[in-house]
This record gives sequence, C-alpha cells and structure tokens, in this order.
Amino acid sequence: MVAMLGLLAGILSCCHLRMKGRTTLFYSWNISSLWLLMAFFQFTVIGFWKINYSENFMLLVLYGAAIYCLRKVVFIRQMELGLQNRGLVITPFHNTLGQGSYCSACGVSIEDRLFHSHWVNGCITNRNFSWYMGFLWLTLVTVAYGSNLALTSVCHPHYLVQQFLLVPNDCSYVFSDTEYACTYVASCYALLFGIPLALTAISMTVKKPSPKK
Repeated sequence: MVAMLGLLAGILSCCHLRMKGRTTLFYSWNISSLWLLMAFFQFTVIGFWKINYSENFMLLVLYGAAIYCLRKVVFIRQMELGLQNRGLVITPFHNTLGQGSYCSACGVSIEDRLFHSHWVNGCITNRNFSWYMGFLWLTLVTVAYGSNLALTSVCHPHYLVQQFLLVPNDCSYVFSDTEYACTYVASCYALLFGIPLALTAISMTVKKPSPKK
C-alpha cells in the first residue's frame, strides 16, 4: 500500500509539471489531504497515543500558519482576477493595460505573472510569491512533524542526534493491530503527500521564476 501511494505521488508530481490547463485536481487534493490528515491526527492519534499538549499545540500553530499563507495567496489572486470583472484585460490578443502576461488557464492577463500553480489553482505573481513559498514550506514542516509524532508513537523510536531528534526505528509490528496500522498508513501518506510539494518548493527556492512577458 505504501509503495502504491508513493507511485501515485510520483505520477501526480509528473502530471503537475506537465499540465498547462486549469484544473482543480491538485488544489482539491491539497486541501482535502490537509483537512483529513489533521482531523485524523486530532481525533485518532491524539486520543489513542497520548500526544502531549505542547507537541499538539506546535502542530496546530504550523497548520494554522500554512492555511493562513494559502488564504493570502488565494486572496491576492482573487484581487488580481478582479481586473477581469472591470473589463481591463481579457484576451491574449488585446491587453488594455499594456503590460502583463496572459494566462490561458485563468483566462486573464496579469502583471508580473511568474507562473500558474495547480496547487492553488491560480497564478503566482511577485505580490503573492512569498506567501506561496511560505505555504509550501510550512505545509512540508507540518506533515513532516505530524508524521514523526505519529510514527514515533506506533514504532519503536530512537534518538538520532544525542537525544534531540526522535525518529522511528522498528515498525515491523504495526500491522498487528488496527490502530497501529491506520496510524502508520496515514503517516506514510502524509510523507508521500509532501514529495511533490517538496519538489516544487525546492525548485522555487533554488531559482525564482522570472515574470512572463
């Protein structure tokens, strides 16, 4: 099952890099995965594995910060697309603002457009790029931290760096019990869910795209 989830994550990552049209697949997958994983953690992992309040509070702070960054990205995008409602920029053949780049997915020309992101189902510009990067990295930290908490609860843990970083060691017995198995699979899915996000975040961090002409 874990191998199948990994294959699915790889396929979706490749599709994300190749797709040029507008689609809600990745945005819906992104939002639903975040909500379902957090709900599973709060209602199942917390109660069954006795995660302490400070660890749960830190996870909630990271999760809230990621959602806030996503809302800022969407809000700025909607403000820019509001130009379309005023009849300023619509077609690729006529740009009444005299500047910007036309996005065939959004159907509007946007100034300082960097690229179209399927993760947020909209265009990323210089005005919301920082919030977009914040969303990607905070989401990665959230899923990594939550997965580590869950895996070190169901697996035999050990300290990796002089009693500073606790990581799972032996998970050979996790499928002997339903609660163990569900927690283990959900944690692995969270890590695999972060793979395409990590690839996107790293590529954007190494080299920020230039505005489209």
